[in-house]
Amino acid sequence: WRLLRAAHNASTGLDADRQTVFNAVQQLLPGEAMEVDVRTLAPKIWRYWQIKPSSPREVTDEREVFDEFRELLTDSVRLRLRSDVPVGSCLSGGLDSSAIVCIVRQLLGEDVPYNTFTGRFPGTSADEWSYAEQVIQATGARSHVTEPTVERFMADLPEFIWYNELPVGSSSQFAQWCVFRLAKERGVTVLLDGQGADEALGGYEQYFARYVEALRERGDGGRLARELPKIRERYPLALTPPTRGLRDRLPFRLRHWLSNRFGIGTSLLYGLRPEVAEKIARQNALPRKPGLDPLANALEQDSFGRFLTTLLRYGDRNSMAHSREVRLPFCDHRIAEFVFRLPPHMLMGEVQTKRLLRESMKGILPEGIRT
Repeated sequence: WRLLRAAHNASTGLDADRQTVFNAVQQLLPGEAMEVDVRTLAPKIWRYWQIKPSSPREVTDEREVFDEFRELLTDSVRLRLRSDVPVGSCLSGGLDSSAIVCIVRQLLGEDVPYNTFTGRFPGTSADEWSYAEQVIQATGARSHVTEPTVERFMADLPEFIWYNELPVGSSSQFAQWCVFRLAKERGVTVLLDGQGADEALGGYEQYFARYVEALRERGDGGRLARELPKIRERYPLALTPPTRGLRDRLPFRLRHWLSNRFGIGTSLLYGLRPEVAEKIARQNALPRKPGLDPLANALEQDSFGRFLTTLLRYGDRNSMAHSREVRLPFCDHRIAEFVFRLPPHMLMGEVQTKRLLRESMKGILPEGIRT
């Protein structure tokens, strides 16, 4: 039992708790600050910001909300363009980074040069160059491209591990490393990045399970009946049973050991009794925050307690290894305060991830990316 709980915790990242993997080393949590008395060296930690319970916003005009969000995001980008050194953007070709680059072009005008940096994987399903190219053509940005290779990965691995210090989730973090190195080679010091949008705006398909729960709690039976079949059709893996979710969170080596130990193959975790899987998941879940529906609660957890904090660690280590500064328009506190008051259909209605962002960027983003 303890082994399962420990494995489940480990798989959600190393950044959710104050205690780190290093003895006697602790860390500040999101929204915290620390002051040290220089005479006694006694630390004082306090929370300077957090999402506070507030009454949900009743939406009577969706277009008004979309326009308000666009203005908010535009101002967030504007603030992060302030710099006395060159500023550019990471551009993956995805919705989030593409939105930022298109907004930057609107703010700067057509004549001001702007640099974008993209990691490519030609000939693979991970390559999103066709989307990034649409943004480059639409904005006239100066594109810089890097293509990470196995040979480069092996050559950089000791330095990559040294700077990251803690485990990373996949080799995609090395692609990020290469993008920051390219920015350094091109002399661009500050980089805007789209990190944080998926967690704040509902960008992962697994959030549809929480979206469905939120609709049920609100008694929105009409929308639920209309959208649930379409969710199942378009995202067949979004509504998975708890045993499947638990199995997917266990590290591969533990799954392998358990299957060998008990001699029942990889079906071991499928075979867990549902009540056991649910109990493990409940004990490892962060508590439900007052005033937040199931979807908003999941987004708040992933933004401030689990996934995003780990992703930000990757970005911080990889950027600082090359002396680059990363700025994140989607991590503006005003955006969080705006989003968490909205009803769930504004974020994931009409069977869309990040519906709020998609609708707010009409006429700004190339349609091939927006939809």
